[in-house]
Amino acid sequence: MEALKSLFALILLVAGCISIIFLGYSKKDFNNLKNRFYSVQCNCENVDDCLSKYKFVEARKFASRLETNEVRNFDDRGKAFCQISIAEANYWIDHGDMARAQSNIDEIMNSTSIDDEAKQKISWGLNKKMIIAFCKINRIKDARSLTKTLPEKTVVSHRLIWLENGGGYIEICRRQYYSIKGGLKANEEIEPFRGSCNSEGYTINVYAYPQSEALKIINEYSK
Repeated sequence: MEALKSLFALILLVAGCISIIFLGYSKKDFNNLKNRFYSVQCNCENVDDCLSKYKFVEARKFASRLETNEVRNFDDRGKAFCQISIAEANYWIDHGDMARAQSNIDEIMNSTSIDDEAKQKISWGLNKKMIIAFCKINRIKDARSLTKTLPEKTVVSHRLIWLENGGGYIEICRRQYYSIKGGLKANEEIEPFRGSCNSEGYTINVYAYPQSEALKIINEYSK
């Protein structure tokens, strides 16, 4: 059945190429034709559709055809591969194959298509899920081993704030700064006061504490 499907897809592509040569269709028409070829061959329409059917190999075929352009600062291909790795990691964790899931996490961490904060946030979310999965099947030792590989503290997001000018009075800016600092959550931290009303703004980092949070989870399951 699969061989028949591939043959039909190939016939479709060849017929389309002949039409393009003799009828002068555009590059867009040719790309649409190739999409139809992949759809028939893969039995899914695009990356999202393939992922909804857990067809990860096929999703990667579609992702490899997406565009990337460093000059214009977009990387649809790289982002799609990250999306696939996340979906695949979740799938393998749910099905108890932690080695494959870890391989997907490594792919995400080595990606150049998402920033470091996003990598850390995604990685911690998946590792946390893996630790819970280990604990649920009483593999506490494996959960502890994974915990040892996690960072103690990592930035998972940040935001930028500006102080009101204060009419040029540094003391007014200082009071604003320390008022904001006093209202931060326990996992938030603002950069040191620079003695000005900040033309560049002040960064507030939001942290996760993977090791300590993982140990809390393990301890709960160990009771």
